[in-house]
Amino acid sequence: MKNLLDAKLLTCANQIDDRDYKLNALSGGETFKPLIYQYKLPIKDQGDTMKCVGYSHATGLEMLYGTTEHLSHDFIYANRDLSCGKDNPFQGYYDENAENHLLEDGTCTYEEYNSDLEMSDLYFDVIDKKSALLSKCKYKIKAHVKLNTIDEVKAFMNTYKNNGVVITSINVFESVGNVKEDGIFPYSSGNRVGGHSMCCVGYDDKYIIVLNSIGADWGKKGYGYIPQDDNKVFQSFRGIIVDNGKADLSYINIPDKTDLLYRVQIGAFKNKDYAIDLQKKLANQELTETQKKVIGSNAHYLGSCLIYENGLYKVQVGSFRGRDNALKLQSILKELGYKDCWITEYKK
Repeated sequence: MKNLLDAKLLTCANQIDDRDYKLNALSGGETFKPLIYQYKLPIKDQGDTMKCVGYSHATGLEMLYGTTEHLSHDFIYANRDLSCGKDNPFQGYYDENAENHLLEDGTCTYEEYNSDLEMSDLYFDVIDKKSALLSKCKYKIKAHVKLNTIDEVKAFMNTYKNNGVVITSINVFESVGNVKEDGIFPYSSGNRVGGHSMCCVGYDDKYIIVLNSIGADWGKKGYGYIPQDDNKVFQSFRGIIVDNGKADLSYINIPDKTDLLYRVQIGAFKNKDYAIDLQKKLANQELTETQKKVIGSNAHYLGSCLIYENGLYKVQVGSFRGRDNALKLQSILKELGYKDCWITEYKK
């Protein structure tokens, strides 16, 4: 049976970000019955690539649009933030970054764009072809939202069962190598070795049920069951919504748009390998409960991004509308030993 560890993994935790869509109250205190989406989906195989975010979102859109067409995970994966200096072309991709572009650009079918390229080569290929592809990108989302608890996940899936789906990024520990043919994840143990994005297709009393993208010989014919009470495994939950005439967006707190944003920069380096190693170290930096409260984050890990600009590889953390939040993050980074970090501004 194929091991999840055999696939290249998303090496970064999700970025700390105060620009994110948030969930207003759906319904509280309910006991939700088990739910599983009744879709017949092909079991895909990303092979030895880092394209899990593309695969998970393409699968979610195929479910929501009810299409038998294979949507382009390559376009989703490669269509990154082109507005601030070739953002993140050298690393794995965040779910929320994909959703920002699915909101604006959408994606096309796999037949219209697919590629064997990986990482930065695929990114630059899409830059060259994007203007021609946009007219073919018919599959968009209406809104996306961060879900903070298992109860919010269940409430979202029940509220938007006809036009919404949940994507989860998980922290991958060495113990994931012990997933058997029943698809049940063991409780997280060992070292954290990366992250992985999958499409949630339901839940029962004990597990979040996911559809993976590493072939039908993994787990229970491509499906997995993650314990809801494993407090280490879930990196993020993201709800995505399409507009089929029934999407009530009053539950979604959509932030005001702003041009000027803030990050905290650790350094700018000529040596790409050094910058990548530092970015990975920061991405895997676990936060204390006190640190999470300071920045108002429920993320277990710090997250980071790598930006190539003017011949330098810049390692940055966070993305904020408010400078105050950037100052709080800067204080945490200084506690962690990055004494010379500074706040940088950029325009979205």
